[in-house]
Amino acid sequence: MFNNLKDLRFMLMGFFPKFFTNDDILLELEELDSLVKTYGGQTKALIVQKGIHPSFTSYLGSGKVQQASDQISKEKIDIVVANDALRSGQLYTLEKIFQRANSNIQVWDKIYLILNIFDLHAQTADAKLQIKIASLKHMGPRIFGMGHILSRQAGGIGTRGIGETNTEIMKRHWRQEIYAIKKKINELEQNRFQQIEKRKKQGLITVSLVGYTNCGKTTLFNLLTKKNKYADDKLFATLDSTSGKLYLSDLNK
Repeated sequence: MFNNLKDLRFMLMGFFPKFFTNDDILLELEELDSLVKTYGGQTKALIVQKGIHPSFTSYLGSGKVQQASDQISKEKIDIVVANDALRSGQLYTLEKIFQRANSNIQVWDKIYLILNIFDLHAQTADAKLQIKIASLKHMGPRIFGMGHILSRQAGGIGTRGIGETNTEIMKRHWRQEIYAIKKKINELEQNRFQQIEKRKKQGLITVSLVGYTNCGKTTLFNLLTKKNKYADDKLFATLDSTSGKLYLSDLNK
């Protein structure tokens, strides 16, 4: 998608309830900024609004959207990321307005940012397929919604707009792709199940390490198994499950 992730300039955009304090908002945005850094980007601008509920069509109010558009032009923003999940109509409206400031601008929501981080760090075939299907399920309905918007704009009374036809084609392709990925995932799960059954027959005891993201699971795993799996002080730096023999120093094995 981008040649150099480190050069990507992000704008953070968030809508928060009136009762949120500045500390509450700062905490939310610090996590979002941490996700941007994990992806490899840099936060260069910030737009925040408090109110009862987000705008149904544009997420933020018209005044804040204009402020965001001005900042996109001034700070040469590449990606705008919202702190919430965006509807198809909100995505369409924001992109259409922001493209006046930057024709190549992309508008993401927090979920799509996380999925892109997953895609960046996934190593195994299973992890990559799981992320791909999650991305399809998240963005598919939003893209279809944008297609319906285009249909209403292009189609007259008693006609089917070009957007509607394209949406039907996209939906068919979307369903076929999800089906194919699920089939591949099932095959990998069967192979994994056979490996687990083999370990059981050998009488091996299994110990699992579980915990929240960035709590040190991989670091602990490396210490216990004498392996050197990638670990970093970032959110979602390690995605793939792995296994290894536990090293017992007292028994020297």
